Amino acid sequence: MDKKPARPAGLSLIAAFWFIYGLVNVCLSFQTISADLEVLPLLSNASGWFSFGVPAELVLAILVLCLGLLQLIAVPGLWIGKPYSYRLSLIVPALLLVSNVCSVGLYASAPVELDLGFDAVINLFPLFTNIVWVVVFWQYLRRSYVKTFFGITKL
Repeated sequence: MDKKPARPAGLSLIAAFWFIYGLVNVCLSFQTISADLEVLPLLSNASGWFSFGVPAELVLAILVLCLGLLQLIAVPGLWIGKPYSYRLSLIVPALLLVSNVCSVGLYASAPVELDLGFDAVINLFPLFTNIVWVVVFWQYLRRSYVKTFFGITKL
């Protein structure tokens, strides 16, 4: 029986970051979901951007919550080299990037009177960091010795 190769050092850092980032995503999305659910009943007579913006923000927050939970589920697999976590580590950052782009677009589309431009600017930081992480994850995880650790023969 072949012995499993040692965990690559960079993978240990990615697993630790993945855990922290997953916790942040879960906590922040819970806050957003809670705030949106409080406001949602007040929108029954609303028109304009809020009638679309709050439900859209709620959907994005639920998506981020699900992705954050997937991150937390993937951490043990990243640590011990399970193929499911390898696949999640390639897919989840890309989906988080898409959700960030949608969030920035949502806040940027708000009328100026709502003064949500600051929210759009604040969401640029996670957008740019997610771009960096997508590149880092994809470049690192696709190296042959990392794929060998996960038992991935082709992808």
